[in-house]
Amino acid sequence: MTKILHNNCFVAKHVLRYLHRTINFGLQYTVGNIKLHGYTNLDWAGNIVDKKSTSRYYFDLVSAMISWMSRKQKLVALTSAKAKYISTSLVSCKFFLVKKTFWRVI
Repeated sequence: MTKILHNNCFVAKHVLRYLHRTINFGLQYTVGNIKLHGYTNLDWAGNIVDKKSTSRYYFDLVSAMISWMSRKQKLVALTSAKAKYISTSLVSCKFFLVKKTFWRVI
């Protein structure tokens, strides 16, 4: 138990040192020909216990991932079409939110 705790403290210190050294690093996007791409994936009834589907998406801007999510759907979809509809509506809402956030760049 103490070895695991010691390893966790070592990793935490390593992460803090890295963050301290890279605090002034960042990404800068300029206005121009920049496109926002979104990708989705759906695992219909993938959970064996409750048969709920898992929706996943990620958005990238100039080949840099800026947003992602993987979440079990709250409803049980009886068909794959319903599961896709639920996932697509979720991703569409997130797309417009991300686009609104980066509206000056895109």
